[in-house]
Amino acid sequence: MDRSARSFLIVASIVAAVLLILNLVARRADLTESWLALLLIALAVLLAVWDWLRPAAPAEAAHSPSFDPVPAEAVVKSPALRLTPPPASEEVVENPALKLTTPPAPELPDDLEIIEGIGPKMNAALQAAGIHTFAQVAQSTPEQLHAAIEAAGMRFAPSLTTWAEQAALAAHGDWEGLKQLQLTLTAGRRDKA
Repeated sequence: MDRSARSFLIVASIVAAVLLILNLVARRADLTESWLALLLIALAVLLAVWDWLRPAAPAEAAHSPSFDPVPAEAVVKSPALRLTPPPASEEVVENPALKLTTPPAPELPDDLEIIEGIGPKMNAALQAAGIHTFAQVAQSTPEQLHAAIEAAGMRFAPSLTTWAEQAALAAHGDWEGLKQLQLTLTAGRRDKA
């Protein structure tokens, strides 16, 4: 019986005993009829003591299936899985398709609001569309950026045509070039003059 079932029995016994006692009092019954209520209280006390004395099982063991590790002698040892280099007499043929490469580290999201014309709402729309970095903005077409904004229920941004150029400068760390470009923009758009 698990701990929650024991707790339920304790509470149910106490509630039943209290209800029986209230019934006896309401009927003005003799105390000799209270044996069932006393028995339920004794049961509740015994269950509480048993629950208190019994050590609780670790939470990990209670929520995870049992795992029996495979004994070392049961592991199949294959010559193809050698851990030592082959002797010099054997010819080693490397298969380039089997070479393991380390996957690139996931890129951290950039602060796209550095790009003039992208505010918090536009940034959220781009993030929702999976565009998280300056490089992704720089590689996106105006149509892709427009689709990302429309998918978020927003209207077209007039400054969108300069986002890729600004993002390319930011992706390469050319902050001075980005600053100079942004000085030529009005509300994120190129000046007509």
